[in-house]
Amino acid sequence: MGNKCCADGRAGGTPLDVEQTDAPFVISIMGARGLRSSSWLPRSDKVECYCEVKSSEKLLYSTRAIEDPCEPVWNEDVKVASMEEEAALEFSVYDMGAKGVTLLGTGVIKAKDYLQVGFNGLVRLKDAKSGPEAFIRVKVKVTGSALPPGPPAEFNVSAVRASEEESFGLRFDGRDDYNCQVLELVAGAFADYNAGVLPHKQVKKFDFIMSVNGITGASHKMREEFDSKREVNCRVSRSVTTSIIYDRGAASEPLGLEFADLPTSDFLIITAVDEAKHNAKAKDHEKLCVGDRIIAIGSVKCKPNQLQDKFKEQSGKVQLLIMRPAAAQDKDGVERMVHWLFE
Repeated sequence: MGNKCCADGRAGGTPLDVEQTDAPFVISIMGARGLRSSSWLPRSDKVECYCEVKSSEKLLYSTRAIEDPCEPVWNEDVKVASMEEEAALEFSVYDMGAKGVTLLGTGVIKAKDYLQVGFNGLVRLKDAKSGPEAFIRVKVKVTGSALPPGPPAEFNVSAVRASEEESFGLRFDGRDDYNCQVLELVAGAFADYNAGVLPHKQVKKFDFIMSVNGITGASHKMREEFDSKREVNCRVSRSVTTSIIYDRGAASEPLGLEFADLPTSDFLIITAVDEAKHNAKAKDHEKLCVGDRIIAIGSVKCKPNQLQDKFKEQSGKVQLLIMRPAAAQDKDGVERMVHWLFE
């Protein structure tokens, strides 16, 4: 379909009437999520998704258009030379296809929320057809001020139990034999740790333990540290859910994925990926890695063994809801950056 064109005929991904020299504001449009229903699939006529940034009804910037995304990730910056005093910033996300342009939702940052110290976070998209959970991630840096910190993707934790007989208070799943995912916290050393730190440093359900006492990439060895040591020093990553489109091919073809043993799994855990099937064409955040958890296929959420059977029955493109670590990863040659919600 080619690049989207702006009102003056120029291709998308370029600012309008915005100076590219040093400027009072730098606006970063990271990505959007929650735009699609769980049953959404790319259409045969294709759509392209883009975002426009306005202030006082003036178009400041239009991102490049991304073809058929579940969750578009632009990661684009624009320097803004000037805006009207006390002007809000408006971010509108659109689909453009053969049938025209469709507004997916609009988010607004009021002047009081960015003028003094900037902004770094999620903005809810109002009037989104997909429902109330549609957001866009935006940063606004004010010259002379540091960008407000966003939510950390990972952090370090030190927990000490009174004796080797006392529990650390974690139930986790290391079935991918790479990371340990926290499934439950009960009374113990980690609950004591949580009581003494701020919320952004607390260990939560579904967080991933990426290393224990320097051991990485082997969950069974991490378990041994929990079993044998009184003190553990851990690197913990927040979990993030993301939707991707996976081209299953014909139902008779191999899935291109292998999964962990199912009897006691909480999710469908990927243990091997055929790189030639999906990842060869996938963008960074759409690539699948060992340890990714499939939560749903389309609108279907069920037990892992039923989910795997459902997956095998599919043909063509399917929407997968994935849970994974938000931190950067490099597994078996597949590099994935920090998830855009946390940068």
